[in-house]
Amino acid sequence: HHEKRCLDTVFGFWLEGNLDTYPFIDAFYFEDNLTCVKSPFPEAHMIAAKDAGIILGFIDLIKSSIEGLFVGLAYRKKGRGKALIDAVKNEGSALTVAAFSKKMGVIWVYQREEFVLLRRKKNCGTGKESLIFFFMRKKDVGDA
Repeated sequence: HHEKRCLDTVFGFWLEGNLDTYPFIDAFYFEDNLTCVKSPFPEAHMIAAKDAGIILGFIDLIKSSIEGLFVGLAYRKKGRGKALIDAVKNEGSALTVAAFSKKMGVIWVYQREEFVLLRRKKNCGTGKESLIFFFMRKKDVGDA
């Protein structure tokens, strides 16, 4: 039961976060895709931010791609998102992440965390422009 509650919390954050962060995308897109997100989830590597056993947010990776970074609305603006990004930056040398170009706050977060714009592409599910960002740890740049 504990694992199901944790997953319910994570998927609740996923839906709540997307609806709050991307009001320019029809809510149906996220509601409809919740089932699709759940299916590859076992392949993802998830790191959760917790306090007293309560999940406050999470970041998930598939290989070296950040597939999602979500912090509960009540827990935002307290450094938890940065801590989650730092955790995955410390795990691997290179990362990619996609963000909708209309969401400057999200873009600013990744730029602050030293991700650089790699390319622009149209999101096939929404038709909106996405920006693909890349991060490589400084100590690994000379090795690449």
